[in-house]
Amino acid sequence: MNGAAALLLIIGILVLLGAGLAWAVFANIEVSGRFHQRLAEQIRNLRLGRALGLFDVAHKRYLHGQRVVDIESQLDNCKACQHLNRCDEVLDGEGTQEEFHFCPNHQAFDKLSQRIREHDTAEAASRRHWFQRLIGGS
Repeated sequence: MNGAAALLLIIGILVLLGAGLAWAVFANIEVSGRFHQRLAEQIRNLRLGRALGLFDVAHKRYLHGQRVVDIESQLDNCKACQHLNRCDEVLDGEGTQEEFHFCPNHQAFDKLSQRIREHDTAEAASRRHWFQRLIGGS
């Protein structure tokens, strides 16, 4: 085998490896998307979805701001909850986060809500700083 043939062989192998890697990445993205859609559906079908609203947490931010194992644990907590009537009273009325203390997910929702607020505040400050530098302010 001469040098040109060896080079073509190596290039061919690299192309096949690259194509295989690209396929694996896209397949993983598709599987992950379907998995998150199933989680989102479970959230919408349980009181958990409405409870997130009480803590000003959008479903998308909840799904992407938590570990899957934590989400599944919180879904299980919601499914096994013995305080359904009390939950409905708070969620259907003008309930507050403090009135929701009986919920086994209360602490997790509160921490997530706080993290989101802190992130949004830091991001807004960063954008203001960037804009001020852009327009020549100090």
